Amino acid sequence: MTPTQLLFAQHGWADTPAKLAQLAHTLADQHTLVFAPDLGYIRTWLRIAPLIDQVEQLVAEQLARFPDVPLKIIGHSMGGLIWTEVLHRHPQWHARVAWFALLASPIGGAHMGRVVDPLNLGLGIAADLGKSRRPVAAALAKQIPILVLAGATDVQSDGVVMVAATRIPGAPQVVLPGMSHTDMRYHAWLVELLQHYDATGSPCHAPDPDLDEAIMEVLYAVRGMTDAHRPPVRLLPVLRFNTGTTVSVGRNLAGLEHVYMSASDGTLLYGGYVGWTHESHLYTALNDLKQDFAERLWRVDQTQEPVTWRGF
Repeated sequence: MTPTQLLFAQHGWADTPAKLAQLAHTLADQHTLVFAPDLGYIRTWLRIAPLIDQVEQLVAEQLARFPDVPLKIIGHSMGGLIWTEVLHRHPQWHARVAWFALLASPIGGAHMGRVVDPLNLGLGIAADLGKSRRPVAAALAKQIPILVLAGATDVQSDGVVMVAATRIPGAPQVVLPGMSHTDMRYHAWLVELLQHYDATGSPCHAPDPDLDEAIMEVLYAVRGMTDAHRPPVRLLPVLRFNTGTTVSVGRNLAGLEHVYMSASDGTLLYGGYVGWTHESHLYTALNDLKQDFAERLWRVDQTQEPVTWRGF
């Protein structure tokens, strides 16, 4: 039976296809043909050119096999870079791309790659990962729907890739607080966000200033709340609203509980902390928000491993 769509999911550096394939199969229906090629763990440490060629050959074969079937693409980290290069080589394929989602892909160049190979001497994969592909990606964004997803365990990065490095001019970006680089391969929140994007063409519902203001008013009113601007090293999201607004918590080195509210693009909307004697008031406020705005929260599939927090 001819499929109604092709879904390509490409893993990245120092990885295998298992997790990303799980994400793709969760998103796929019975009429979707899923491809999650294994590039070879060792080969991902060498050079990117042979990996691009491998993916390009697979895609060419499948597009020739199913000449009228649209394709959807998910690329994690280096997998997003590979697909950016493949699509740049083949503008004749652009019309068949329903959407292209890049998960934690360092389009602007991976900082770690530049640190390892600052002179671009070709030290393994480092120079390839450190290269900026932003102009190419920006040109692609004018031709095909592109969605950029970035994790942020410490506001600025997912522990491996900087949030700033994932941005593509002309493409919507959603920053997911608390999500590490490995989390960005498969997570229940990723599933729901991509399902929403697939169905509506938008990663989130429209921003709602009234909702954001109502959330902030609850946080302002917490007894003992003190404004803060610098988050702890690790943030844990506890409430993610369908507008992309996220409320996260985290402890600093002194053991003080912090709470941060951010927009879908990662912009900090509010930050504050409470002393040890007022933690219970913060927990009560977060539970109140969870109950009062339940219809505005993402409906995370509870059959997947949930994000837990001591306050709930």
